[in-house]
Amino acid sequence: MAKVEIKFVENAPIKKLPSFQKIKEYQEKHNKENWDIICEVMRKLSEM
Repeated sequence: MAKVEIKFVENAPIKKLPSFQKIKEYQEKHNKENWDIICEVMRKLSEM
């Protein structure tokens, strides 16, 4: 499976790379937002 991933990256058009970076940034931001929500829920539960 690792070989397939490496092959895919090597064959990827250069135009696709910036969009991949944007997807990665979006996922990191989204995960942070989810983490903030989880923290808020935990805080509310601990107050009950």
